[in-house]
Amino acid sequence: MTDLDGLVVILGSIAFAIVVITLIKRSLIWIRPYQRGLHERLGRFVEVLEPGFYYFPRIIPFADLVLTMDLREFYVEIPEARVITKDNVVLEVDSIVFYQIVDPRKAYYEVRGLDGAVVNLAEPGLRNVVGTFTVDEALSSRELINTRLRDDMDSYTDRWGTRITKVEVKRIDPPKDIQEAMHREKTAEQMRRAVVLEADGQKAAAIAVAEGSKQSAILEAEGQMQAQINVAHGQSEAITLVLNALHAGKVDEEVLNYIFVKDSLPRLFESPSNKWILNFDLADIMNKARALVGEHDGKA
Repeated sequence: MTDLDGLVVILGSIAFAIVVITLIKRSLIWIRPYQRGLHERLGRFVEVLEPGFYYFPRIIPFADLVLTMDLREFYVEIPEARVITKDNVVLEVDSIVFYQIVDPRKAYYEVRGLDGAVVNLAEPGLRNVVGTFTVDEALSSRELINTRLRDDMDSYTDRWGTRITKVEVKRIDPPKDIQEAMHREKTAEQMRRAVVLEADGQKAAAIAVAEGSKQSAILEAEGQMQAQINVAHGQSEAITLVLNALHAGKVDEEVLNYIFVKDSLPRLFESPSNKWILNFDLADIMNKARALVGEHDGKA
């Protein structure tokens, strides 16, 4: 064997080893847990391979091709878009879309460039949804915008074997003059609420004070009335006791006149404002009174 023959043998061995390694490599397929495999044979779709390890004879080298599809959730950012609202105000809106492949066969064979398709579907959808709102509604209804855009996109991406899991509007910016006007409006509204709250507080305080004064006056009047009732009741009992004592002692008219002259008559003239008109014979009464006083004093 010459050196040339030895070189040919070596090169042949190397070529054979490369072919064998290539055949082995092309006949071994490993599908990860988050992947699915699209099995093609001679250009025709055969099956969807579940996670696992596949080898010859299920995988025939050079005749079979296995494409792996990732079933994890992906996201794409929607570039900033200028959207016109229902009241003709231009808003700058950007958002993000989350999606997940549920049918790898459709996702590969029914659409080309899934990320780009989702982006180009979301941009006009965002304009259509936001265009149905006014500026105030768009700023306060972000969750509603997310839900409507997700539903609209999901109804279309179903043919791609893809499910839109979430749409999130990250930013909605009106023009600067609109922002300033809204800021002034918000400030005025806060001031108005503060004035209303202060007025309500003063009103409540005044009502509370008036109610307290009313209750105090009622209680004071009730106290005075009760005191008068008690005084009248005491006077009534005193008069009853006096009358009972007089009746029990069989006091005659002369004793009563004596008590009147001695105790009651001087009190009638204590106040200078009292005016009395006496329709009786004062001289006769005084004579009788002196006679009685002298008689009782002598007995005493």
